[in-house]
Amino acid sequence: MTLKALIAWPDDKLTGAVAERLSQRGERWRWLVPANLGSTSVSIDAQDLYIDGEHASGVLWRARPEADFSVEFAEADRVFVDSEVRSFWLAALNLPGLATTIRPDAALFFSRSGWMLWRDALGRQGVSLSPLHYGSPQSAGAWLPYGTSRLRKPPPPAVRPQLGAAVARSMEAVEVLFARGLRCGSELLSPAAQANVERAVRVLEPGGLAFGEMLVDTSGSILAVDALPQVDDLAMIARLSSPLADLISAPSDRR
Repeated sequence: MTLKALIAWPDDKLTGAVAERLSQRGERWRWLVPANLGSTSVSIDAQDLYIDGEHASGVLWRARPEADFSVEFAEADRVFVDSEVRSFWLAALNLPGLATTIRPDAALFFSRSGWMLWRDALGRQGVSLSPLHYGSPQSAGAWLPYGTSRLRKPPPPAVRPQLGAAVARSMEAVEVLFARGLRCGSELLSPAAQANVERAVRVLEPGGLAFGEMLVDTSGSILAVDALPQVDDLAMIARLSSPLADLISAPSDRR
């Protein structure tokens, strides 16, 4: 029997719920802490991933690309090891025989482009995007930092040009989680707004993101996409655990 790899920090409640769901189904899983990936025995071939020699048929990936993956190595070696780990898992998560929540682009893992990568992908496919102003001292509304998909109070006007700060029109936004047909949060939007959200999901899923969170303005236009959302609400976790277990238990990306 193959196993499912759950790559997440020990306090990740969502991953814990997925692990419990897999256990209830009699499926084998293994939890890998991101900080130890540099010393984990893994290998790939043209189709498949192996962990300590065992075939892993699915991966729930919950580690941000900027994480430290090599705490068990000497400090002088960690930069090299971290880069090697990112390269390996970039290739592994794109294997055709693996069912996974994300098939990352190299830009996500190495340039750490975050929400900008997904926003650009949506824009190229004609999905309606919420306007952002970059580095303008005159713009007001809400700041969207490049390292997160959470809106914040804008920095002082004098600082915005230096930061190239992305500023949205308003602090009003809705968070929509999506996974294998499930939409959590979009019910708060109008039918027209929901239609744009659905259009965005139809772009993201074949584009490599099967689970994530969209930040949507009140008209349904997309502000940002978080490929690795933190989910702490227990009711939301309960809703997501089964679709995510289904996702990484599918035969492959050809599902």
